[in-house]
Amino acid sequence: EDAENETNRMQTCFVCQESLRDRSSKLLACLHSVCTNCLPSLHEPFGNAYKCLVCDYKSRADMVCDNLYLTNDEENDNGKSQIEQSDNGVPRTTFTCSSCEEGNIGD
Repeated sequence: EDAENETNRMQTCFVCQESLRDRSSKLLACLHSVCTNCLPSLHEPFGNAYKCLVCDYKSRADMVCDNLYLTNDEENDNGKSQIEQSDNGVPRTTFTCSSCEEGNIGD
């Protein structure tokens, strides 16, 4: 149950509490995720940084990147990452080949 709660927390915007599975999201330098709609609300008034509401870490704007760990099913068919549940319930990310038609899982 703890692994499931952790997975749900990782897939939810910590500002609006909406699922990040079907929306564009950003990954802060502290590795917390936020949807692109909520990101501007984290911008610090002085300096070029975003303050995480979970851990108070300030991420420089150039350290905020697209969250490629969470993609929708449509993108998963095009060689992106997929988050799956392993046998013990811990999230497992796999990558499929985007250079061939077989879509083999990468190492």
